[in-house]
Amino acid sequence: MSLTNPNTVVTEQRLNEFYKGILPYLGGMPEMVANKFSKGDLYSTDEKMIGQWVDGKPLYQKTIEVNVTTSTNQGANIYTGEISLSTFFDFSTIDNMFFDIEHSFYVLGNVRGFVYGWVVKEASTVLIGTLYARSNVPSKLTFQYTKTTDTAISIGSDTDYSTEEKIVGTWIDGKPIYQKTIDCGGLPNNSTKEIAHGISNLDFIVHSFGITKRTSDGLCEQIPSPNTNDSFASELSITPSVIYITTHSDRTSFTKSYVTIQYTKTTT
Repeated sequence: MSLTNPNTVVTEQRLNEFYKGILPYLGGMPEMVANKFSKGDLYSTDEKMIGQWVDGKPLYQKTIEVNVTTSTNQGANIYTGEISLSTFFDFSTIDNMFFDIEHSFYVLGNVRGFVYGWVVKEASTVLIGTLYARSNVPSKLTFQYTKTTDTAISIGSDTDYSTEEKIVGTWIDGKPIYQKTIDCGGLPNNSTKEIAHGISNLDFIVHSFGITKRTSDGLCEQIPSPNTNDSFASELSITPSVIYITTHSDRTSFTKSYVTIQYTKTTT
């Protein structure tokens, strides 16, 4: 019932209408907003809906705990080990997936550090993760992803990832931090691709990362990709006007790619 009208029955339809009316002011669906602000649960081994991707689909986040039992020394103190991700994710429904190096770390004795990098590759029907860390190193990896089974949702204009510039925080000098996601299209064939990002007065890049997807099997890799096989690695660099993506082999089978930039401006 309603407090102002005891005879009014609160139905599911009325609740949906109420939420629809306040979503643009909340910046997300109720459970999404709760996940954003409950930091203790945000980095969880349970799947959490945390926002919205540029195509309007819900964005999920999940942290997994792994222990690489065997690894191969690739030189320069970089060790590559493989783990299976199929026990953590249902890849039949995964659409876009990316891995944020800043949200992942390893533990070795009393030493804490970041995992070097990440590559997702396919072996038969089982997806294997390649972890750049030493053997017997417990690590926590955080993934964000969308699903093929979802459709676009409407949560107002305050989406987490947008092709439009938006303010997302404040840098240490007090300047606003802006964020923009740029659609970079497909990857090039053993060459460098140049994409205008359309950002004016770019000053300092706080953080940047990318994701690319192979259409044929849905395989996702990060940009840049620190693959120990140089022919499969990709590089990312950003100037005040353009994004450069460099590949060392034919990577045109990766037909979708996005780069997200967080930055400050010379003028606000």
